[in-house]
Amino acid sequence: MFSIKKTPINSKFTLILLYVLTFINIASFGFPIICDLILILLLKSFIKKNKLISLNTNLILILSVILATFVFKNKDEKNFYRGHEKFFKNDNSYKVNVNETIDIPHGDIIAVDVCINDANDLIQKRQQIFITDDYGFRNSKVKLKNADLILVGDSIVSGSGLSDKDILSNQINSKSNFKAANISVGGVGPVEYESMLLKYLKTIDKDSKIFIFYFEGNDFEISNTNIIPKYSYNNIKINKYKYKIRFGYERLERNKDKFFVKILNYKNIFYKKIRPKSQRFYKRSMLKWTNTCEVQYDLINKKLTGFLWTNRNKEYIYKTHIINNPEILKSIDKVFFVPTKSTVYEKYTKNIINYESNKFFFLQKSYSKKNIDVVDLTLPLKLNIKKYLLKDSLLFFKDDTHLNKYGISVLADYILDQSL
Repeated sequence: MFSIKKTPINSKFTLILLYVLTFINIASFGFPIICDLILILLLKSFIKKNKLISLNTNLILILSVILATFVFKNKDEKNFYRGHEKFFKNDNSYKVNVNETIDIPHGDIIAVDVCINDANDLIQKRQQIFITDDYGFRNSKVKLKNADLILVGDSIVSGSGLSDKDILSNQINSKSNFKAANISVGGVGPVEYESMLLKYLKTIDKDSKIFIFYFEGNDFEISNTNIIPKYSYNNIKINKYKYKIRFGYERLERNKDKFFVKILNYKNIFYKKIRPKSQRFYKRSMLKWTNTCEVQYDLINKKLTGFLWTNRNKEYIYKTHIINNPEILKSIDKVFFVPTKSTVYEKYTKNIINYESNKFFFLQKSYSKKNIDVVDLTLPLKLNIKKYLLKDSLLFFKDDTHLNKYGISVLADYILDQSL
């Protein structure tokens, strides 16, 4: 009988394949990539000495993943913490004709802040009735074509964490004779406000008043970008070497997700369940290491409250997109400036840094050239703080960047005073 003797090349090639296969198997469980590297280094010697055992172990792991994914595939339902995530469509609208009740376990600050360790004192659980019309907007009382008042904006107007009766258009409807509807969806900005209006301009009544809402938090951008530190995250300066290590490592993690999720279109149940937790872990580690956690916290009326949008540098000058389409401009009655929680409660906090900015003045100056009034909604909110504190309530959700039903009620009253 003849035997084939393995050459050093073949043996080396087999070993490399085993290393690669083992690494991919380890990585497929969704742990941070640093854990994958440590595990493969710890197993390196064992793999080299026990090739057959290592190969069989890898095959068992692959079969286990396939079997577990098949068994639990019907239980792998995506979790949504509010209607926006569940029904949002890429065409800047929501799924049409929705009527669903959703339990909201927490607000967007909890979702955004990976740095927080214990959020129990912050969380405000609530229920949301989410209703959309034929166009995918949250209009349950008034059809878009029948409205005499059209509200255009982002999640503040669409009512991110609010139930149907508490969103701005419906509060205006319940407080007045206006027939208000909105063309609003979370996550969009002023450029989209204009394109959305253009899309539905022929649908709405030509005599309808249009109100545009700009949110101080994310509807503006820095115009003097030259003063932004070279090594920074969200305009927070970072040590040069920490910056390079952090973003170099995060690039590795993104490439891992790109390989397993985008390239392989991965269905692995373990990756889907473990990966979100490991992402929060490594992001938290990097943010704390570089001292760039975005969310700040303070006590208001002895209640822990989260703040996300803050103006952290008094030297920054801001700008935003100004609507220029002449057909739209003819129908715009007013533009409203909606402040952040940081701006509204700045006198009630001890640790929040929030410098004054030119955002409102830029908006006012830009639209005055088009003979359109810009109304600052900061004052009515500030004037109502004490009234609601006496009722042990805030105007914003504690765990969210958005106004609650009381804050929206204040806006509705003030907007009506300005409009009647």
